[in-house]
Amino acid sequence: TATIFGCFSASAMFNTSPSRSYLFLGGILSSGLMLLALLPLVSLLIHIPFLHTIQLYGGLMLFSGYVLFDTQLIIFRAERNPCDPVVDAAMLFQDFVAIF
Repeated sequence: TATIFGCFSASAMFNTSPSRSYLFLGGILSSGLMLLALLPLVSLLIHIPFLHTIQLYGGLMLFSGYVLFDTQLIIFRAERNPCDPVVDAAMLFQDFVAIF
């Protein structure tokens, strides 16, 4: 968990090119989160044996993407506005717990 969190955060922090920003991932990640939230309801209606595995690894990939997106968003907001470190830390902590 710490390795994933550290690698994805470092990737977002050391990406200095504005054309390679990861902020476009917000909509994609939100859609993936909605899909991940609806999968348990689907499993109540249709029994699919490997649905639990899809949820497990899909959630890992999704929240790894959120670490990348949230770190990039924190950097973007810090460059333009005064930042709120408590809110920023809470966002990253939530991502860390979701991966764990």
